[in-house]
Amino acid sequence: METRKIIIIFVLLFSFCKPKGDESKIHPKEAIKKNEASERLFQKYLLLDEDEKLIHEAIDSVNLAINLDSTNSVFYYNKVNYLTAIDSISQAIKVYDKLIKIDPTQAAALFERGTLLDASGKKELAKESYLDALDQYNRKLLSNPKFKEDILVQRAILYLYLYGKEEAMLEIEKLIRSNPTNENYLFTKENILRFNSDSF
Repeated sequence: METRKIIIIFVLLFSFCKPKGDESKIHPKEAIKKNEASERLFQKYLLLDEDEKLIHEAIDSVNLAINLDSTNSVFYYNKVNYLTAIDSISQAIKVYDKLIKIDPTQAAALFERGTLLDASGKKELAKESYLDALDQYNRKLLSNPKFKEDILVQRAILYLYLYGKEEAMLEIEKLIRSNPTNENYLFTKENILRFNSDSF
């Protein structure tokens, strides 16, 4: 499995993965500091030849953040990125299971959980997760019109995994026809064209 490819996909999805306002209830400031420390450690890990000590310190730090504030979705997404960087895929899936239990409307978490299940060979469970993600994206289109462009792009990427490249291209081409100069749509089309399911 190409861990780097998964991380890149997560970065693309993260544009819409923001917590719902300030939901912190226990120690929000301390939790945010721990999370920011974990992000710095992860950056060092990527820059310094993937030093195992740094990635484990990042995981420890984001765990502290989650313990201080279990409602902030960003902490969970970060932890998944750190775990996938060291191929701890089963642990990453469990992190998403916990986040989805807290907030079943997390479309990106459902989508990303599907990609991890897919990469682990659990195709039927992955499909269920993709379908749940699609349902949530469709709901968000109605409830969050301000983020319509982001949602449509994420849904087009989801089609790639759920229905294949041809259906994903039809979806993104439809978006491009509605706005031919939209850089986000054009960039997404390029990524769909480059996607190779055999290497995932």
